[in-house]
Amino acid sequence: AALPFVACYLLTFFVPVAGGISYLNAAWLLVFMMLSAFFFTSYMIPFYSLMVEVAKSSDDKVDLGTISSAFWFVGFLLISFTPGMWAFFSELLDVSRAWGVKITFVLMGGLGFACLMVPAVLIDERQFADERVERSRQRLFPALRRVLQNRSFSFYLCANTCYTVATAMFEAGLIYFVTVLAVLEAGVQGPLTTIIGVLTLACYPLIAKTAKGLGKSWVLKVSLVLFALSFCVITALGLGGIHPYVLFGMLVVLSPFAQAGFGILPQVVTSDCAAYDQYKSGEDHAGMYIAANGFFRKVGGTLGVLLFTSFLLLGKDVGDDMGIRAATAFGAVVCIIGFLFLLRYDEREILSYN
Repeated sequence: AALPFVACYLLTFFVPVAGGISYLNAAWLLVFMMLSAFFFTSYMIPFYSLMVEVAKSSDDKVDLGTISSAFWFVGFLLISFTPGMWAFFSELLDVSRAWGVKITFVLMGGLGFACLMVPAVLIDERQFADERVERSRQRLFPALRRVLQNRSFSFYLCANTCYTVATAMFEAGLIYFVTVLAVLEAGVQGPLTTIIGVLTLACYPLIAKTAKGLGKSWVLKVSLVLFALSFCVITALGLGGIHPYVLFGMLVVLSPFAQAGFGILPQVVTSDCAAYDQYKSGEDHAGMYIAANGFFRKVGGTLGVLLFTSFLLLGKDVGDDMGIRAATAFGAVVCIIGFLFLLRYDEREILSYN
């Protein structure tokens, strides 16, 4: 899946009609962005399924999930420098800005392809596979129904979906929190995002250690409570005479642990559930567990953006901000609902495979 994914990704930057509005360009983008998403999913499902086999114990899965998330963050930081890179290539090669963008992303695509091929080429899956486990040959919907019959996994999925709804609302609304509720310059968003990102990365070792000691479910529950409190802090922006920087200071204390927890542990919990299923049934349904988790995360992210933009209809300007405050209050409620779902996740039973 790696080669067609990178090829489709790069083709989105090479539209057939240069300049002006073109329906052919719109169709080109639609096709290749959809194909890019399809091949990306085709890569990521077996990639995360390997965690079930490569990391045998639950603690090994936590370590692997932490390392994987840290490398994701490195990639995120690297790609954030692309605007400066395409300006550099435009001047260095004396080409237009459009060609500077194309050259930059061709290089990024080449680097990405090389990274994608590392696990595909260098991991010998046969060394880790348990010969006693049969590969599932069920069709899509029977396999999905079977996976969802794992009650603990279903409750976890609901909790994780609640978090993705909340975090999508947080990300979509950050510019409004800064410019409308706090009445600050839009430029504050960049440093705020950077500080939260760096502190999130700094929390990774703490998340890994706490998940091993107190349990992954405990970490996720605390993360949801902290994220709910983050939304409460945001709701207070511009009210009660508290300086916005004080509240943003509280936000950067509360938010990173939650973001680190849900950055690392969802794939780990999913792998635990898949390993438990293998242990109980002797069949491998890891791919469907990973696919279900990814699907519900996408649903939650999409729903979060739709809900936030809908709330904006109630007011999204300075002095008329009821929609933004209603959205933040709703985000806090969603986090608490996710917490209640996690109370039904039986981690002790799931980890009996260990």
